[in-house]
Amino acid sequence: MKKIFLFAILFAVSASGNHIYAQKCKFDSDKEDEFTKEHVRSVKHPIGSILFRWWMLMEQKGPKFELTLQVSTTGKMDDVFAKGSKMLFKLENGKVVEIVADADYMPAFHVESNTIITNWLPKGIVSEENMKALSESPITAIRVNVANKDVNAPNITGKEADKIQQSATCFLMKD
Repeated sequence: MKKIFLFAILFAVSASGNHIYAQKCKFDSDKEDEFTKEHVRSVKHPIGSILFRWWMLMEQKGPKFELTLQVSTTGKMDDVFAKGSKMLFKLENGKVVEIVADADYMPAFHVESNTIITNWLPKGIVSEENMKALSESPITAIRVNVANKDVNAPNITGKEADKIQQSATCFLMKD
C-alpha cells in the first residue's frame, strides 16, 4: 500500500512538473504558414543592456531550425558579413556552437547619442545537434568575425542565457 501511495505522489509531482515546464514554452509566433502549410515558430531574445543591445531570433520552419543574430558595434564598418562567416556561441559546459551565415549580409548604420552604430543581421541554419547543445548548457559569450575583426556581444546575463536555453529545449520538443 505504501508503494502505491508513494508512486501516486511521485506521478503527481512529475506530471505537475512537466505541465509547469510545458507552460514555459512560449513563442512570439506559433502558427501554420498559410502558403507552405508548415508549422512555423519563432522567439526573439535580447542580449545586453538597453544602451548596447544585440538580439537573437530563433525560428523553426517545419523540421528546420534557423537563427538570426543582430550584431552591433560602435563606429562605422562598411564590411559585409560574408557568407560562410561563423557566429560562435560559447557554452557554460565548455562547448562552442558554430553557426554559419547562409548569405552575404550588408551593414546598416544609425546614430545614437552622437555615436555611429553598425548593425548586421546574419542568419544561419542550426542543425538539430547544435540546437541540442544550446538546450543542454547556457550561453556565456557570443563572438562573430567581420573582415578579420572580432566583434563580441555584450555580456549575456544568466537570465538571458536561461531563456535562450529554455527556448532551444522547447524547439526540440515534438508537437
